[in-house]
Amino acid sequence: MIESVQARHRGAFQFEDHYDNLCALQDSAPLPAVKAHLAQGVVDLNGDRIRLNDWMPIINTVRINKSLQFIAVRSYYQMPSEETDEKRAAILRRKLPSIRSKEITHRLVKSLKDCLFVSP
Repeated sequence: MIESVQARHRGAFQFEDHYDNLCALQDSAPLPAVKAHLAQGVVDLNGDRIRLNDWMPIINTVRINKSLQFIAVRSYYQMPSEETDEKRAAILRRKLPSIRSKEITHRLVKSLKDCLFVSP
């Protein structure tokens, strides 16, 4: 994944550089929302707006990080109610955000656990 152990060790304290590196390895562009508040030691994300293939660099960077003070992942998605007509409910279910998938949620929770384990 990373060229050397030293680069991974530096990544634990330099979130932005490590995240950029993982995005480059995956041939994807770093998300501005991830980098928005890094100067304050904060990652505050709306999980509904992040696509499935953009999650892995975030998860892998959070996993080894030791420098962030605050990590928040929010989701504002609401399942369609019983009163919603069937056609609209089917469209809303089809557009389920990737944060709502069991795999992404599980990986994110494990990543946060690892981050808490290695950080002061």
